[in-house]
Amino acid sequence: MQGPLVLALVAIVGLSAQAMTEQHVMVPMRDGVRLSVYLYLPDATGTWPVLYEQRYSDVTVESSKRNYRMLASKGYMVAVENFRGSQKSEGVYTGYRALSWGDQQDGYDTVAWLAKQPWSNGKIGTFGGSQAGYAQNFLAVTRPPNLVAQYMTDTGQSLFHLGYRRGGTTRRMPFQEARDPRDAISLNQAIFGHSPYSEYWHLEDVTRHWDKMTCHASRWAVGTIS
Repeated sequence: MQGPLVLALVAIVGLSAQAMTEQHVMVPMRDGVRLSVYLYLPDATGTWPVLYEQRYSDVTVESSKRNYRMLASKGYMVAVENFRGSQKSEGVYTGYRALSWGDQQDGYDTVAWLAKQPWSNGKIGTFGGSQAGYAQNFLAVTRPPNLVAQYMTDTGQSLFHLGYRRGGTTRRMPFQEARDPRDAISLNQAIFGHSPYSEYWHLEDVTRHWDKMTCHASRWAVGTIS
């Protein structure tokens, strides 16, 4: 006998078992540096909205991969990218600076790349907290035309005030995620060399650009960008 509960369980099992493909690609930025991106694609013909996350930490641990597969099973293409200079991504690690509105705009370039892929419907939504939350704020200021939704669970707006100078004291950061330890040393030298709030920190303070953050949404439900 198949009651509503049994039918619901069958539907859930079928959803979680939906076939999908995991791919690893190196996506080129405007300066030629290639960033590591893991893609989770529904194993079916068609186009999908894209859910995009940026992190410097390892995105290949099994618990993370389960979450990405779960999101993809809902009818999305999931793209997870490591900051330049971290994990398998090429380039010099400079923390979040390559994600903002300077000469390097890695988030903007990645959104543009995702939007033109054959499996994409051109609608890109971002998600994540902490490091991925900060990254979303920087991305919002650059205003990529295909960015239609954002979901930030834990974030901040100024790395000077809420990160490297939190509490008013400059602190040494380990930056263990940097592929090259010399990048960690150079970044710490820059932080200590610009201890007062100055033009150096303007590139890491989104509060100076609230008017540009037209796609900043604090919450959205699954299906919003479909």
